[in-house]
Parts: sequence; structure tokens; C-alpha cells
Amino acid sequence: MKLSKYFYLDDLTKSNYADKHDIENIPDNEEVVKLKDLCFYGLDPICEHFGKLIVTSGYRSIELNKALKGAKNSQHTKGEAVDFVLKNYDHYKACKIIEASFCFDQLILEPNWIHISFKFDENRREVLTRTNNGYVKGLVKP
Repeated sequence: MKLSKYFYLDDLTKSNYADKHDIENIPDNEEVVKLKDLCFYGLDPICEHFGKLIVTSGYRSIELNKALKGAKNSQHTKGEAVDFVLKNYDHYKACKIIEASFCFDQLILEPNWIHISFKFDENRREVLTRTNNGYVKGLVKP
């Protein structure tokens, strides 16, 4: 199922861990609608600006999220969040551009990927960086 110009449902639900451990990772209709919004308003504009991105973690069923030790109220389980990498682009610099120019609910600069979430009706525009001491507000250059 095509979600947007650049993404299919499989792009945001594929999980090697779920496959290996026989965990179902299928969003319901409401979650699919949220994934479409996430792609259309969040990921597609990022692709338009930076080029192709690689989704490392998208939708997670509650069972998969528990197995991965994800946050209890993770937006991944609601179809509102995705982790991704940009090939050949500094993630700190990319986050600076995303923060200034794109719509999002939460933007987190992780050590090896970028986390972004989107809510259609209310976006907090929360920006965090994960450091050796935990999460801090704002973008911190590694």
C-alpha cells in the first residue's frame, strides 16, 4: 500500500527483529492514517530537501515495542514516529535544517539516527539530543 509519494506501508512496518521473533507488526486503520500523515507532512518534505532517507524503525506494534525495550508511550506504536538515517549528510546539520524549516512534533538527534514524529492536530516542536548523560533539550553538536 502506497502511503505517500516516497513511501509504502512496508517501508514503515518492516522489522527484521519482528520477522526473526515471529512478532506481528501490522498497524490498524487509524494507525495507517497517522502513518500517511507522518509521511506526507514529515518524511516526504525531508526527502525533497535531502534526498533519499533510510527508515531504520517506523511503526511498532505494542508487542514489538516491548521486545525492543522502547518507551512505554512511544509514538512509534501510534504510527506517529520514525527513525531514519541520511546517507552522506551530517545528522546534526540535518536536524538544524529540520528544526528551522519543517513541521514535526518531536525531533531527536540520536547518536546514529534521527527520530521524528508528527501529529496532525498538535505538534509540540520538541527538540532533544541524546547524549552520554541522557536526553537534553535542544540540539547539541556531537
